[in-house]
Amino acid sequence: MLLPAESPLLAVTTTPGPTGVMETTVRFGDRRWVFPADECVILPVRNTTAEWIARWIGLELRAALAAAGRPLPGTLRVMVDECLGQSAVWECLDR
Repeated sequence: MLLPAESPLLAVTTTPGPTGVMETTVRFGDRRWVFPADECVILPVRNTTAEWIARWIGLELRAALAAAGRPLPGTLRVMVDECLGQSAVWECLDR
């Protein structure tokens, strides 16, 4: 389960459940969903759409390249597929 940590509409928390097993709880208004924490990935994005995930991957990759002393050579393009025929592209030009 991919969950957005920076959503203005969702509150995502991970805490021990009644049996001591870690649980991730998602709240939206008065609604609540509980998932096993080990089946969740909480991403630092506002939404878990392909567009936001592609942007996050691109920014992380660009930062990792810069930290390794390897500046972006031209254009960085990241494509994330949701399913057949559904994808999003994020692009960064190094100038």
